[in-house]
Amino acid sequence: SPALYLGRYIVRETKAPDGMIMDTEPKEVELKYAGQDIELTEISCSFFNERCKIKLSLKKELEKSNRYDVGGAEQYKNVQFALYAAEDIFAADGSYIPKDGLIEIAVSDGEGNIAFGADMPAGTKCYVMEYFTDKHYQISDIVYPVTFDFGESTDKEVGITVNSGEKIK
Repeated sequence: SPALYLGRYIVRETKAPDGMIMDTEPKEVELKYAGQDIELTEISCSFFNERCKIKLSLKKELEKSNRYDVGGAEQYKNVQFALYAAEDIFAADGSYIPKDGLIEIAVSDGEGNIAFGADMPAGTKCYVMEYFTDKHYQISDIVYPVTFDFGESTDKEVGITVNSGEKIK
């Protein structure tokens, strides 16, 4: 800060680093007289930023046919989607997931809802593809790109829905 008068001050975080949750708790600090030989006194305070988590999900819709008895809950239970790295993803220790590496496989809940649990860092580019389906259907080769963008947030969890929230048919 610029030079301030002695006294009490409230310090607030105004912007958190990308992918981190802003610490909204204000900190009180006090600048006190440090003696006549001290021209400038200083004090510090700290803020803790938790990493924001992403809840990545999608909704799958199966073609239904009463005539052939397909499209029911039992077929939905066989639907799986996979999350892949769209680029090399490096960890702090130097290990990495290579481009096109499989990160996670998620299974439908029986109603076509699929949720991934992978904890990915901000800015990570990935993609989702159908991995397995019921024997009555053909697996799609459509690639659904995903970027783990958190933006500025005070939320501990941010939802990202594959295919811009549209059902995958």
